[in-house]
Amino acid sequence: MEFDISDSMERFDKHIEPDDNDRIIFSGKFGAGKTFFLKKFFDENGGKYCNVHLFPINYTAASNEDIFELIKFDILFHLLETVPIEEDESLTHQIFLYFFLQNRATDILGSLLGLIPKIGPVLASGAGKLIALANDYQEAFEEENKSKKELLEKYLTSIKDKKGNIYEEDLITNIIRDLIEKITSEGKKVVLIIDDLDRIDPGHLFRILNVLSAHTDRHENGDNKFGFDKIILTFHLENVKHIYHHQYGYRTDFEGYIDKFYTSIFPYHLTEGLMNRVSDVLMSIEHTKNPNRKLFQGKNSRNVINTSYILSSLIDSTELTVRNILKLYNRVYDIPKHQMDTNELIINGSNSMTLFIVEVLLEIYGNLKKLEKAIESADFLGMENTKKQSLMEFLMYCIPIADKNFHAHRMDYTREYNLKVDEYGVDIKYTIPRERRYGIFAKEKSITMGEHTFDGLHNIPDNEFIILYKALLIESVRGIEQKGLLVNR
Repeated sequence: MEFDISDSMERFDKHIEPDDNDRIIFSGKFGAGKTFFLKKFFDENGGKYCNVHLFPINYTAASNEDIFELIKFDILFHLLETVPIEEDESLTHQIFLYFFLQNRATDILGSLLGLIPKIGPVLASGAGKLIALANDYQEAFEEENKSKKELLEKYLTSIKDKKGNIYEEDLITNIIRDLIEKITSEGKKVVLIIDDLDRIDPGHLFRILNVLSAHTDRHENGDNKFGFDKIILTFHLENVKHIYHHQYGYRTDFEGYIDKFYTSIFPYHLTEGLMNRVSDVLMSIEHTKNPNRKLFQGKNSRNVINTSYILSSLIDSTELTVRNILKLYNRVYDIPKHQMDTNELIINGSNSMTLFIVEVLLEIYGNLKKLEKAIESADFLGMENTKKQSLMEFLMYCIPIADKNFHAHRMDYTREYNLKVDEYGVDIKYTIPRERRYGIFAKEKSITMGEHTFDGLHNIPDNEFIILYKALLIESVRGIEQKGLLVNR
């Protein structure tokens, strides 16, 4: 199963289209699916674009200077896989290089060409061998344009066992430009994508940015390095900002630095329809005891809405990845029954919406401590993404479980209970209704948050309601652990 990203694809298609929008920062949080999105977009738009997608995180570079040399070679071999070579063409850099590599690959470059998918450590060593031939290549190429056979025989003889300079640039750059011009002449735009830049060594990150920027500064027409029509850099902009300040000091001007690297920023996130996609995954989970019955019943059910809201918030806060959610797709599972002993009264906990949802969350996180930590770190989505009424109903189930003193008292329907969550400034006075068909839940009488007191959940402003929702969910997880519920975890 894949998440539907058609809306974002349409938005990006319009964004990338203008010719003058040629340096794009594709910004999104880790785990948001940036790589998946770009791969899918360019796969579906192969008629318009030829993309070279690089992952410097896979490289092994000894110094900041080496990192861009590895990028150049990665670009070169990507292009050689793409550009068709015609036998009758005049001898250009691209044709000469093609025959040169083809005839010499087994002797000199076999280890490099045969293992391109493992471009990291292999490319670091193999690239040096190719560059070692660069000086001789240039000299041979500049000879009169003899027959391919004569030229190659003479050249291959002259370069055997000869070493060169790893910092040579002009030759490889010209070859790359030749290959790109070949593609653009056929009506396609050539796009360079450098992915996951905020996951590499900071020195390498800023070396790459500086090289790209220096090229633009040197050319009045502002064309891109190597002649690419567009360059896309993917990272989370906030992450790079923190890295920059850590590297160069918090008083340095990050905006002034990063501004010269892009013509636009495309913010990518999964909140566009995210809850609907998560709901689809939940709706696919099957019930162990009844193969014809799904564990979650109806997209508009309280269980689906609240579980989707929590999971979507965790994804948007990078406390969870889309891959984690997709593991639940078509799972066969049965929520075990748990009992809550409220002194003299035993209620089947499987009827508690809170226990049900926490049990599903534990399928992903494995234990309550990890789940608690993730919820604490998450920023919950705004109310425009869900139905507030369903969230309010969920909190009514959370209150008795979150109240650590609730089990100390005999069930009393006339008693007023009091739940305090000091770290969030929350004080709730509530009662327990006699209706127990749907488990134990609370009826709020008053809710105090800081200096404000509300007579019901429906009167709490959205921003404060989100804080309350998070506070009660965390306290419920703690209450479950303290009361020994879900002990199988």
